Amino acid sequence: YNHANIFLDLMSALNFDYSKNGWKFVLPTESQWEFACRAGSSSAYSWGDSIDVGNANYDQNNKPHTAVGLYEPNHWGFHDIHGNVAEFETDWPSSYSGSPKMDPTGPQSGTRRMFRGGSWRSTKEQLRSADRMLVLPQYTLNYVGFRLALKKITESPRDLNSTSVLAFHENQPVGTVIGEFN
Repeated sequence: YNHANIFLDLMSALNFDYSKNGWKFVLPTESQWEFACRAGSSSAYSWGDSIDVGNANYDQNNKPHTAVGLYEPNHWGFHDIHGNVAEFETDWPSSYSGSPKMDPTGPQSGTRRMFRGGSWRSTKEQLRSADRMLVLPQYTLNYVGFRLALKKITESPRDLNSTSVLAFHENQPVGTVIGEFN
């Protein structure tokens, strides 16, 4: 988890076009990961309720694949979301509440981090879309990786009603800052 976030910070810094437009590379939240994994399904796996070695890389195969896309993608085009390597999420763990939520996030602190999707070392049950696993963030495990997500970190202004006069001097040199929105 810690190493993944160092990588994501470097990716954001190196991809200036994304960052100057208000985007940052991040780990998905647990709910975002499950939403992408399920791809509109409600079954145990994105493709249905049963699994075999033709669907994903898990304990039957017992070694990681370095190539992506050896198995069919889910309905939204995500490859290897079940198996091969489990994937870190940004959330600290919490219990699910009984009421539906829209894009919930976990608590602000904790001791372990979530990872999902199962790996080449996992049982088929651990590859289920709903299965949740925990690990200390400083651990480095050869069966846990991560999936990149992009997050909008700046918001466009919603209330454009001015609280002050928006006046400026004309005919200023090119590059002169004439004002800013806060």
